[in-house]
Amino acid sequence: MSAEQAGAEIVMMVNAVVRALVEAPDDSCVLARFEDGWVRVNISVPPDDLGKVLGRSGKTIRSLRSIVQAVSSKNKVRCELNVYETRGAA
Repeated sequence: MSAEQAGAEIVMMVNAVVRALVEAPDDSCVLARFEDGWVRVNISVPPDDLGKVLGRSGKTIRSLRSIVQAVSSKNKVRCELNVYETRGAA
């Protein structure tokens, strides 16, 4: 499996988890970038949903990163998962 295919698989999995966690799934976005041999997965969520993705003491995001690491390791791809707060019009 190529890095792009593995990245697409990881994005679909992360997107399903994030959409299940947040209040406004249509306002969240999961994208992947491929650079320097890495798959960089970026999650963007509204400020109100950021805590739901991070979890208490970061437990939810840590668990999600562990799952992503397992999938990427299985596919022999290096992966990084980042969470960003979207900036909306106030």
